[in-house]
Amino acid sequence: MKIFNPSTEEVIREIPEDSSESVKQKFLLLKDGQKEWWQTPITERIKCIRNFSYSLEKHNQELAKILTSEMGKPLWQSHNELKGAQYRIKFFLENSEKYLSEEWVNVADSTLS
Repeated sequence: MKIFNPSTEEVIREIPEDSSESVKQKFLLLKDGQKEWWQTPITERIKCIRNFSYSLEKHNQELAKILTSEMGKPLWQSHNELKGAQYRIKFFLENSEKYLSEEWVNVADSTLS
Protein backbone atom coordinates (compact mmCIF):
# COMPACT_ATOMS: atom_id res chain seq x y z
CA MET A 1 0.00 0.00 0.00
CA LYS A 2 1.35 3.39 -0.93
CA ILE A 3 1.11 6.28 1.52
CA PHE A 4 0.77 9.59 -0.32
CA ASN A 5 1.23 13.16 0.78
CA PRO A 6 -2.16 14.55 -0.33
CA SER A 7 -0.71 18.00 -0.95
CA THR A 8 2.06 16.92 -3.31
CA GLU A 9 0.88 13.42 -4.28
CA GLU A 10 4.41 12.28 -3.46
CA VAL A 11 4.71 8.67 -2.25
CA ILE A 12 5.96 8.96 1.34
CA ARG A 13 6.42 5.23 1.90
CA GLU A 14 5.05 1.85 1.07
CA ILE A 15 3.78 -0.56 3.68
CA PRO A 16 2.61 -4.15 3.26
CA GLU A 17 -1.14 -4.65 3.08
CA ASP A 18 -2.82 -6.77 5.72
CA SER A 19 -4.50 -10.03 4.89
CA SER A 20 -7.46 -11.53 6.73
CA GLU A 21 -5.02 -13.75 8.61
CA SER A 22 -2.68 -10.92 9.62
CA VAL A 23 -5.64 -8.86 10.88
CA LYS A 24 -6.84 -11.86 12.89
CA GLN A 25 -3.38 -12.35 14.41
CA LYS A 26 -3.13 -8.68 15.34
CA PHE A 27 -6.58 -8.81 16.92
CA LEU A 28 -5.65 -11.85 19.03
CA LEU A 29 -2.42 -10.18 20.10
CA LEU A 30 -4.32 -7.07 21.18
CA LYS A 31 -6.99 -9.14 22.94
CA ASP A 32 -4.33 -10.96 24.96
CA GLY A 33 -2.53 -7.69 25.66
CA GLN A 34 -5.74 -6.14 26.99
CA LYS A 35 -6.07 -8.96 29.56
CA GLU A 36 -2.50 -8.35 30.70
CA TRP A 37 -3.06 -4.57 30.81
CA TRP A 38 -6.23 -5.03 32.88
CA GLN A 39 -4.27 -7.05 35.46
CA THR A 40 -1.52 -4.44 35.66
CA PRO A 41 -1.86 -2.24 38.77
CA ILE A 42 -3.32 1.18 38.02
CA THR A 43 -0.15 2.93 39.18
CA GLU A 44 1.89 1.00 36.60
CA ARG A 45 -0.62 1.74 33.84
CA ILE A 46 -0.49 5.44 34.69
CA LYS A 47 3.31 5.29 34.59
CA CYS A 48 3.18 3.79 31.06
CA ILE A 49 0.77 6.47 29.88
CA ARG A 50 2.95 9.18 31.45
CA ASN A 51 5.98 7.80 29.55
CA PHE A 52 3.94 7.90 26.34
CA SER A 53 3.01 11.53 27.06
CA TYR A 54 6.68 12.42 27.59
CA SER A 55 7.53 10.75 24.28
CA LEU A 56 4.87 12.80 22.50
CA GLU A 57 6.32 15.96 23.97
CA LYS A 58 9.93 15.00 23.23
CA HIS A 59 9.19 14.08 19.59
CA ASN A 60 6.62 16.82 18.95
CA GLN A 61 8.43 18.40 16.00
CA GLU A 62 9.04 15.10 14.24
CA LEU A 63 5.48 13.86 14.83
CA ALA A 64 3.98 17.13 13.62
CA LYS A 65 5.98 16.88 10.38
CA ILE A 66 4.76 13.30 9.87
CA LEU A 67 1.14 14.33 10.47
CA THR A 68 1.52 17.20 8.03
CA SER A 69 3.03 15.01 5.32
CA GLU A 70 0.42 12.27 5.73
CA MET A 71 -2.64 14.51 6.08
CA GLY A 72 -1.66 17.50 3.95
CA LYS A 73 -2.54 19.96 6.70
CA PRO A 74 -0.52 23.00 7.76
CA LEU A 75 2.21 22.31 10.31
CA TRP A 76 0.53 24.51 12.94
CA GLN A 77 -2.59 22.30 12.77
CA SER A 78 -0.47 19.21 13.37
CA HIS A 79 1.09 20.87 16.41
CA ASN A 80 -2.40 21.75 17.70
CA GLU A 81 -3.57 18.17 17.18
CA LEU A 82 -0.65 16.85 19.24
CA LYS A 83 -1.25 19.51 21.90
CA GLY A 84 -4.90 18.46 22.11
CA ALA A 85 -3.87 14.84 22.59
CA GLN A 86 -1.50 15.86 25.37
CA TYR A 87 -4.29 17.79 27.16
CA ARG A 88 -6.54 14.72 27.04
CA ILE A 89 -3.74 12.48 28.28
CA LYS A 90 -3.06 14.92 31.12
CA PHE A 91 -6.70 14.70 32.19
CA PHE A 92 -6.51 10.92 32.38
CA LEU A 93 -3.18 10.99 34.19
CA GLU A 94 -4.65 13.31 36.81
CA ASN A 95 -7.98 11.48 37.21
CA SER A 96 -7.60 7.78 36.36
CA GLU A 97 -6.46 6.61 39.77
CA LYS A 98 -9.34 8.40 41.47
CA TYR A 99 -12.04 7.19 39.07
CA LEU A 100 -10.75 3.66 38.49
CA SER A 101 -9.97 2.78 42.09
CA GLU A 102 -12.13 0.28 43.89
CA GLU A 103 -14.82 2.03 45.89
CA TRP A 104 -17.20 0.65 48.49
CA VAL A 105 -20.49 2.50 48.34
CA ASN A 106 -22.14 0.86 51.33
CA VAL A 107 -20.62 -0.80 54.35
CA ALA A 108 -23.35 -2.13 56.64
CA ASP A 109 -22.81 -4.89 59.15
CA SER A 110 -21.00 -7.64 57.28
CA THR A 111 -22.37 -6.66 53.86
CA LEU A 112 -20.33 -4.74 51.37
CA SER A 113 -21.84 -3.37 48.19
